Amino acid sequence: RLTKRELTEVGILQFISTTAWKALWGKAADSLERSTDREDEYMIVDSAPLVNQFVSVPANLGALDCAALMAGVVAGILDGAYFAAKCTAHPREEGGTVFLIRIGHDEAEEQKEPELVEMRPVLPLADRALA
Repeated sequence: RLTKRELTEVGILQFISTTAWKALWGKAADSLERSTDREDEYMIVDSAPLVNQFVSVPANLGALDCAALMAGVVAGILDGAYFAAKCTAHPREEGGTVFLIRIGHDEAEEQKEPELVEMRPVLPLADRALA
């Protein structure tokens, strides 16, 4: 059987929230919702993210949500499927996490100038041959 590549935003997000979510985290996400405010914004809701079940957050990092790891995985899947998107994790007051996905590019980001970074080799050239 040939597999098909998802070409629509809703199709890839349904794949992520069901098939990929179950393969990665042991269960499908609770829901996939579309934002009423923005056309390019979707939310995946998980009432008990797997990564949050095994991490105790210190008191001085009270706002830390370890589900940000899961958001990075979602962003990676979307990037691998050629969808330009951002995914962020936001804790809910009633428990669980909302993964906010914005499909497409932000105009503010496109206007940013790239940063110039100085690059240096980690090892001198003579030591690279030995490594």
